[in-house]
Amino acid sequence: MIIAKNKAAHNSGEKLIKPAALEMARILFGPDAVTKLKDIPLSNDSVSRRISELSSDILKQLIERINKSKCRISIQLDESTDISNVCQLVSYVRFVDDENIIDEFLFCLEMDGHTRGEDIFNIFDNFMKTNKIQWDKVGSICTDGAPVMIGHQSGLVTRIKDLVPDIVTRHCALHKYALCSKTMCSSLRETLNTIVKVINYIRSRPLNHRIFQTLCEELGNESLQMELLEIQSDSILKAKYLEVGIPAFFSYLPGKFKTLKSLQQKSLLCL
Repeated sequence: MIIAKNKAAHNSGEKLIKPAALEMARILFGPDAVTKLKDIPLSNDSVSRRISELSSDILKQLIERINKSKCRISIQLDESTDISNVCQLVSYVRFVDDENIIDEFLFCLEMDGHTRGEDIFNIFDNFMKTNKIQWDKVGSICTDGAPVMIGHQSGLVTRIKDLVPDIVTRHCALHKYALCSKTMCSSLRETLNTIVKVINYIRSRPLNHRIFQTLCEELGNESLQMELLEIQSDSILKAKYLEVGIPAFFSYLPGKFKTLKSLQQKSLLCL
């Protein structure tokens, strides 16, 4: 379990953990304890097998909790391609367990060949049948806006509606937050847009991200961890803002950072 949680190599058990445990046992308890510890299997294959068994057991417990739930469950589903060009179907589940709302990772399955709505449905349907989850247990499903997900003829949602006509569908989890942001006052909306632009600019290139990391290290964590509960007026907020040196930093940005410099000028006007 420790190896799996730390995402360590499976052979670290026999190469690092077991030798360290044997040495500690020899020092603390003597040779008899060492002999007993040597019988514990920590080879690469043993660790890999145990991790697979743990994964299967966790999934089994989750399925049991889902089936015991008195309410219908909600599914969030998306397909994506990882860095090794392997297409994966990922799903999260939300359900009620003993009056508590639980969010859990449900599965991550590889998709071979095509990734059409029919293919995604077949993989999802096979998972439901294998784990004996009835389709009428699903009360709502959330996907993105891709045609394979919400297509009117062969999309995943359309196929599921054929089985569960009263299912509630959601298109993109963040759309409701985007709609809420439209009703903000102009000053708050402008602030939010500025924050989004700054974050997008910092994350757009590795160089920008590294420069920002250097800035945070130079300013120090203490000055950036503002005590929000102590901010009772605009004057205190402005003092904190000036204390961290953000305006001075933006003022000395090189000429190539034109986007951030324009944002800096707008922020200084607010002061």
